[in-house]
Amino acid sequence: MMARPSVRALTEWRTLLGTIPTITRSSTLLDTVNGQFEVAFDDLVNFFLRMEMLMNERTAFEVGGFANGRMLAVFDRFDYWQVGYVFPKGTYQQVRAAGLQPLRDSIVAIEPSFAKHVASLTDWHQLSLLSVESGRCPRWYKPGLLLIGDAAHVMSPVGGVGINYAVQDATVASNMLASPLKSGRVEVSDLAKVQSDREWPTRIIQAAQSAVQKRIIANVLSSPNGVKIPALLRLAVRIPVIRDIPARLIAFGVHRAHVAE
Repeated sequence: MMARPSVRALTEWRTLLGTIPTITRSSTLLDTVNGQFEVAFDDLVNFFLRMEMLMNERTAFEVGGFANGRMLAVFDRFDYWQVGYVFPKGTYQQVRAAGLQPLRDSIVAIEPSFAKHVASLTDWHQLSLLSVESGRCPRWYKPGLLLIGDAAHVMSPVGGVGINYAVQDATVASNMLASPLKSGRVEVSDLAKVQSDREWPTRIIQAAQSAVQKRIIANVLSSPNGVKIPALLRLAVRIPVIRDIPARLIAFGVHRAHVAE
């Protein structure tokens, strides 16, 4: 699948911006880009619960936790909860073969407040499997082609930064390539500058994601005992100055990208 921009200049000079992960696996245009991804971490199933069902004032930071080698990650989407049920990589078929009731029981064991609401999970089609990967192509470009977003770097869902970094990639690409495109000369060096600007922030956030995954999540998933979010962390997320640090890092990245005027 190819994403071909509608901007006339991009069409005329045959510069293709790739944003779709499957490009790296299917397109002969990438023979010399040599995209290799580091297979990572765990798997998860994603589902949704209506927020109005939860009759309390708890935030997403206070909901969820760990139990029996499973993790429940909960995201506040304003009018519903997005929930990720995390389990060791390669065990999805075991989870599915066991059936929905053991899955519902496992969710409630981690988060008792979902006891009445997991009954709404009645079909596997309500759950989406996500195989967690993280990595990046060593080179994001070749003559006539530039990869950005997931096509250049697959992000772990830790922190939910994937879409942010894709938008920032697009912003930087637009800023750096607008003038060369208008002049009718896009050099390979212009494409290389985009990667140079965006690769180091990507490396930093991926390293942070990897540290969280390997030092925290992997340990708690291997623990047979239930683990809840520490009280100190629960308190910290209630203090705006402390709470806003990771939020700002996730939202804006380590290197902010602004649209050039």
